[in-house]
Amino acid sequence: MLYYIMNKPAGCITAVRDEKYRTVMYYVPEELRGKLHPVGRLDADTTGLLILTDDGRLDTALLDPVHHLEKTYRIYAFGDPYAGGIERLESSVCIGKHHTLPARVENIRTFEVKDMEPLMPSKRRERYMKNPHGKAFSCDLIITEGKKHQVKLMMKAIGCTVCRLIRTKFGELTIDGIAEGEIREMTDEEREYILDRVRAAE
Repeated sequence: MLYYIMNKPAGCITAVRDEKYRTVMYYVPEELRGKLHPVGRLDADTTGLLILTDDGRLDTALLDPVHHLEKTYRIYAFGDPYAGGIERLESSVCIGKHHTLPARVENIRTFEVKDMEPLMPSKRRERYMKNPHGKAFSCDLIITEGKKHQVKLMMKAIGCTVCRLIRTKFGELTIDGIAEGEIREMTDEEREYILDRVRAAE
């Protein structure tokens, strides 16, 4: 079985193939493209940790919230998380018809909108910079679910707008030392950690 970690760059979709858009498989060595598939998904503009494998058991073992595998996202957003937002995230917020499971919020830093200019997508920079002294922040959000657009919708539910989103951890796996667009094989320790999750889910 093959187990890899990718630091997904922005501008590609999480799919094996697509007729219109570049997929994450563009960054995978050609000899592996027909063997690997991504576990779960990240939005096109979201970067960070993505697992690639040929082991179909991982999709259930790692993604089902019943197994409580935490996923950590570094968020850069506009708004004020202290206006009741943190307590709601750590309790539950409603996104569509779904009430989220309790999350954890850590490492909060506050600043002004203008301080995030280097992180802003070029197509939205002019609009965001109309309020350069507005409130902005970064934080780590830890969740066990993976609904479509979940993190962005959770931020929207507390009146905040995500500017940049990075998945930094998947359970105990991290993207430390992996540049955006790079892929590497899991270490023995990482592979054993993943297989332990599979065995626990069986």
